[in-house]
Amino acid sequence: MLIRRLTRLGYEVDVTRDGAEGLCRARLDQPDRVIVDLVLPKLDGWAATRRLQADPVTAAIPVLALSASAVPGDRLGKADSDRE
Repeated sequence: MLIRRLTRLGYEVDVTRDGAEGLCRARLDQPDRVIVDLVLPKLDGWAATRRLQADPVTAAIPVLALSASAVPGDRLGKADSDRE
């Protein structure tokens, strides 16, 4: 749904299958922005975003994080586990 809407608005949209592929593509393609799903296979959106921000090549790329998860504890649980 989001892909179709952005495409109709004139944006060029590239899609990857997982967080690891997304990181590689961001480094190579240097997109204007990245939209990341927080729940991804191989490397979740939380970790992918941290790596994008830590890499000097991709650190300036704005990241918009989205998730279909509707469980309130998901965000807190994940954030808490990342701090350990």
